[in-house]
Amino acid sequence: MYFRSQAEIKIAEELDKQQLLFFANARGRFGSQGSPVSEASGLLTGRVEVDFLVFHKRKCVILEVDGQHHNEGSQTSRDYLRDRILLREGIPTVRFAARECFERASDVVTEFLNIF
Repeated sequence: MYFRSQAEIKIAEELDKQQLLFFANARGRFGSQGSPVSEASGLLTGRVEVDFLVFHKRKCVILEVDGQHHNEGSQTSRDYLRDRILLREGIPTVRFAARECFERASDVVTEFLNIF
């Protein structure tokens, strides 16, 4: 598997310990027709990537590990737009700070699983 940070590795290890089905850094595309996001925004290209797509209790929820880059430029706006597009399809996103994931991966995954 490919990971972008040590925090993502810690989360993946914890998801493994819990014996969960998950995909890391899963990529996909969405059509803009009927999208809640205006194409004029210029923030999204139709390409989407999520840190973890986790399946549990017959549901799918996204776990995002937000590092510092999520606070820079227009990244926050892109994240929020993407989250709304995926939520429209029934896939909610739960975000955690990278530091929290690195330092307390077990607690993060426990909290995440309690959302299901």
